[in-house]
Amino acid sequence: KIGAAAGTFVTTPPTAVFIYPVQIWVGNRFLGGGLSFESIKKASTDMLFAGNWDGFVKMGMELIAAFFAGGLLWAAVMTPVTYILVRFLVVRYREMRKRIAKKSKFKTEQQ
Repeated sequence: KIGAAAGTFVTTPPTAVFIYPVQIWVGNRFLGGGLSFESIKKASTDMLFAGNWDGFVKMGMELIAAFFAGGLLWAAVMTPVTYILVRFLVVRYREMRKRIAKKSKFKTEQQ
């Protein structure tokens, strides 16, 4: 749940202007496409800020395929990294809670 919430917050509109062009560019390179980073960036910016979908429509299926390929690649890389990080944080938090509980129990027994 934490990873899903964090992922949602990371890809909100303020950050999408940075994430989407990179995601599309990575997917385009993976697929061997011919889209330039500048055209991807311009189309993404126009769509996100002006609601202008013309750039995306002109790029057509090449852009859509690159978007999904890039998303799958990022997910394949980031899912294990996020899992390991969140698991580490949860385990550490639980250990901290146990230590606090032990200290409070010890203080109660002494009184």
